[in-house]
Amino acid sequence: ELGADVYTPQPPVFYWLLQVLGAPFGESVGGVRVGFVVLAVIGVVAAFAAAHTLYGIGAGLAAGLFLVIGPPYPTVAPTVAADVPSLSLGLVALAFVAHAVGPRASRWWGVGAGAVAALAVLTKFLAAPFLVPLAVIPLARRSGRRVLPAIVAGGAAATALVLLVHLGSLAELWTGAVGDHEGAKALSRVGDNVDRLRWLLEWRTPFGWLVPAGAVAFVLSREARKTWPLATLVPAAALFTLYVRPLPDHQLALMACAYAVAAGPALALGVAQLRGNTRRLATVAVVLFVAAGVFQEQRRQTRNDVPEPPHVTWATDA
Repeated sequence: ELGADVYTPQPPVFYWLLQVLGAPFGESVGGVRVGFVVLAVIGVVAAFAAAHTLYGIGAGLAAGLFLVIGPPYPTVAPTVAADVPSLSLGLVALAFVAHAVGPRASRWWGVGAGAVAALAVLTKFLAAPFLVPLAVIPLARRSGRRVLPAIVAGGAAATALVLLVHLGSLAELWTGAVGDHEGAKALSRVGDNVDRLRWLLEWRTPFGWLVPAGAVAFVLSREARKTWPLATLVPAAALFTLYVRPLPDHQLALMACAYAVAAGPALALGVAQLRGNTRRLATVAVVLFVAAGVFQEQRRQTRNDVPEPPHVTWATDA
């Protein structure tokens, strides 16, 4: 039982996911990795769906493709850890709320958004910044009075279910998922996190050029500034990243998601406002940068595709 017989450094929904993914893909490291990659792809599709629903097909394609090439998201996608599953669920919640704010949408979209967001946070608290755009999008579309109560109801229901299932071990779960992480903060400084954020957009990656280009489009283009509700994920994610100490590499996947859903749609709408050959050239440039990013990430994955060292295999068998 989680929290009693099994120590858990993550909220309990992560372990539910491990069991769910083990059914179709096999209860092995290789099988679960396949399941995690499927969740990562679902996250990409959800990023596309959210931006597409709110701002059109170009914005959706840019959000999804930027996430595909956004380090370290593709690198950690097959890793058996709670990061990408929680972020993928957060992106699904954004896709649901994007549908919920439609003038004729059922309130069940809002309930689903709240429930999935709660499950994302209860998979790993890394998904907590998604709650900001989840609330801002309905307010920006002036449908908050209709959608926000549904979101709260869905989130409360999902949270209550998880708490009821683990009612006898809540204190232990809190200690593992929160207390022990808080106690590790002395191992690093906030300045270390600031440096990691500064160098995340590495100029030798296409992502490191496309995200600033999206920021420039956001500043210069009125159409691009319409994406500001999605862009609220960036400051929320940055503040959370500064708070978490020590900060492992895989947790920077949160910033990759935030940059993708903010910069991608903004750049797409900004390019769409250009005229004639300027728009064509800008579109071609973005496509080439994305293609280069896919190639670069494929090379990175190929370099990582090596057998485990013999002494690691021996230790695992022992």
